[in-house]
Amino acid sequence: MRYVLSCVFAFSVQVAFPSEPIIKWIGEVRARGEVDGRDFLTHTIPNAYTLLRSRLGAYITPIENVQVFLQVQDSRAFGEETVGGRFNTISNMRNLDLHQGYLKVDDLFVDGLSAKVGRMELSYGNERLVGPVGWNNVGRSFDGLVIKFEVPSQSIEGFVTNIAETNTPPSIATPSAVTSVRDSGQLFSGIYYSLHSVKKHIIDAYVFHQWDQRKTSSGKFALSRLTGGMYFKGAAAWFSYEGEFAYQLGKRSSADVQAFMLTSAVGYSFRGFPISSVTVGYDYLSGTGATSTTYRSFDPAFHTGHKFYGFMDYFIDIPSNTSGRGLQDMIVKIVLKPSENSSIAIWGHNFRLARRFVDRIQLGQEIDLVGVLKYNQNVAFELGASGFIPDEIMRFWFGGSDVAWWGYCAARVWF
Repeated sequence: MRYVLSCVFAFSVQVAFPSEPIIKWIGEVRARGEVDGRDFLTHTIPNAYTLLRSRLGAYITPIENVQVFLQVQDSRAFGEETVGGRFNTISNMRNLDLHQGYLKVDDLFVDGLSAKVGRMELSYGNERLVGPVGWNNVGRSFDGLVIKFEVPSQSIEGFVTNIAETNTPPSIATPSAVTSVRDSGQLFSGIYYSLHSVKKHIIDAYVFHQWDQRKTSSGKFALSRLTGGMYFKGAAAWFSYEGEFAYQLGKRSSADVQAFMLTSAVGYSFRGFPISSVTVGYDYLSGTGATSTTYRSFDPAFHTGHKFYGFMDYFIDIPSNTSGRGLQDMIVKIVLKPSENSSIAIWGHNFRLARRFVDRIQLGQEIDLVGVLKYNQNVAFELGASGFIPDEIMRFWFGGSDVAWWGYCAARVWF
């Protein structure tokens, strides 16, 4: 891996800043309080916590076609700063981190070609496989290189990112410091193509590769997996559609990988009604049977799962959250628009496993309700509530049989 990364980070540009470089500031402060009764036990006291995320970033354009973006972030829960286990209001977590920091060069050698290197968010398609997880109080970012070529009706980009690095650069070249050590980190790379020549319709195709170079007891790499697929989305008149198919193959230690994901959704938008839209959909993520020697559990890896598999987040760490048995999700979504600045969305999920677990398949039903009020162009408020009716599998896994519930209220300011 170190040879790949040497190529990645050797890409650099030195420029002299003009007297007044163009700087565009962006920022966000988001506070969210949550009440958590997701243990399926109504007699227990729910957990409660408040999360705060603060971001400040700057787009700096020192010269035409060259841009630097720096974004720092502080993510915390209220009251978590302590000293020696004692409550304290003057302690310092030193929690500031670089969420994004990259250099981008546009029209590199030819028109339409750009290169971006550093730490950055990545988002592809509708984020079922790669996304920044905006809901999370930290969010996801990648370290690496992205090269993109774009013309008016289509684009293609390739990327290589370093997920985990085990080799560290020495401060001085001594015999022990430069001794060759096998790299056992992880790389994530891919190619993503997007075609949007027809108005309101897009077709994407992609190939991703995830390589975990740790060696297992069998002497094989922990993971070497390709994910290839297509994503499409469009609208015609009052109807809309969206779908995705992805297939995974490769090796997971000594086991063969053969897994797939299929998603589909159809929506209808209303005009002049309190109901803004109605959407129905079905998601299928394959799973591994109890006696299978082939690994058939689809792994969405770096997805933004909160957007798709219920706001209560029972199934965002797939395949772990489903014991490798995959997932089926039948979805109905209704959006209401009481006013121009407000909306109410209602989701209904019926969750099932893709493969049986102790001869059971039903997980349960979840209902999510989210209201959004846009106070002005820079301030918004959210209020959400969810409930989950467990079936036998969830009762077995969690040890409770009552209806689980969860709710939140949030305020967000951005500029």
